[in-house]
Amino acid sequence: MDKKITSPYNIVCTPKKGDVTISKFKFQQKKKLLEKEFKRSKKFLRYIKRVFDFDEIVKQQKDLRKKQELKTGVIFTILFWGFVLRVQSFNRLEQMINYGVFNPLFPRKIKLPSIDTISGAIAKWDLEALEKSFQTINAVLAKNKTFKNGTIDGFTVCAFDGTDVVNTGEKKKCEHCILMKNGKGFHYVHKSVVAMVIGAEINYVIKQNMLKVKSEEKKIDKTTFKEKIITKSEGEHTGAIELLEELPSFIDTIVGDSLYFTSPFIKSVVNSKRHAVIRLEDKTRNVHMALEHFSQYNTCNDSFTNKVDNITTTVYYWFKDTRIEDSTVLAKDPERYVAIRIYKFIEVIESAVKGKENYSFKEVFVGTTNKDMLPKTVLKIIHRRWNIENSCFHQLKTYCNMEHCFKHGSVAIEAILNIMFMAYNLIQAFLFKRLRSFNGEFTKGKTTISWFIESMKFELVIVNFLIKYNFVESDFLNTT
Repeated sequence: MDKKITSPYNIVCTPKKGDVTISKFKFQQKKKLLEKEFKRSKKFLRYIKRVFDFDEIVKQQKDLRKKQELKTGVIFTILFWGFVLRVQSFNRLEQMINYGVFNPLFPRKIKLPSIDTISGAIAKWDLEALEKSFQTINAVLAKNKTFKNGTIDGFTVCAFDGTDVVNTGEKKKCEHCILMKNGKGFHYVHKSVVAMVIGAEINYVIKQNMLKVKSEEKKIDKTTFKEKIITKSEGEHTGAIELLEELPSFIDTIVGDSLYFTSPFIKSVVNSKRHAVIRLEDKTRNVHMALEHFSQYNTCNDSFTNKVDNITTTVYYWFKDTRIEDSTVLAKDPERYVAIRIYKFIEVIESAVKGKENYSFKEVFVGTTNKDMLPKTVLKIIHRRWNIENSCFHQLKTYCNMEHCFKHGSVAIEAILNIMFMAYNLIQAFLFKRLRSFNGEFTKGKTTISWFIESMKFELVIVNFLIKYNFVESDFLNTT
């Protein structure tokens, strides 16, 4: 009877009768080669298990289905890895399940769920358990001294921004859908305010707050003469103030675009014992006109120069200490006014292309409650604010189809969004903190996040083939 021969690292084969060399099969000589070929998937799995105790996070997941043939943890693992591999729809996820992409993540005996089972579970997910797991990941990042020295010049900066997370079109509507105008027509969306720690390399979503429907009214559409339900949500500004109260204590600076340049929001930031850095774009504001007038009749307060490669940026700046008022507070109340310093920056960008010098100019107005912060740092923070758009929203909307309606319903949408953010955070932590070589190659343009993720997908497909034909055992990647 033939006997199975196992190599030192779980590779098995069944020798044929009379074959004396098959037991070796040169597997021992190729051990380092195989380890190198699957280093991305193995390292990522090992990293999230050892550092973030991912197995415990999987066990904590719950849903409220009455009949549960499959554990919630299996469904969570499929969804998490689906967003790690940037799946764009449940149809695509079903194809990946059928093709066996996720097989190497589970023992042979575990049956993987159908897409209907996943859809039913996500609609009844326990959001409290999911939120707890989300915050556990962020707590581990903080515990590992990720934010110890700050993210930008010693300050731990958190950017606020609102975004449409699901676009359901003109017909799909639930009690949490918000009607938005789209050119001449309308469409329903779900909106969220996101808080994200930003920096040169550090970009992690800390928390998000789904905006709620505030009012509804029925109106007749003048073009179609059909009755339409007009819904209005609470403002992004209101959702941001609620989110501000739930941020961890290590965040000391809040940055936002011009929408957040309001007295109530800035007062909320100050009351939370943090500093605000807010972009000012409204030229009709008194503080904007006052600083513009001041800069026209006075020389700049100072200037500084930055040089990166062949690009030299000279920044001239003016500043003025002033205050903004909150019209909702009585005139005699001392809390009606908030002290703030307004900066005007003019950036002169000089670049040399094929021996020719090119010049461009940028004008930026910024307000901050921290008068001790260096002007150079203020400008750097307001430029880094775009990380929440470029690094997070752009990646998730372009590659994970964040605006796609995977499953309609407030619980399902919030659960999918949180799992998506968890996958984003762990990929960011692994690439820019665990893999020392990746950051250098990424900065030089020699590699991309997309290529790394695609290579992991290829590895899972190959490992599934090796498991299927008994070349490796089913736990080949799941070694701890």
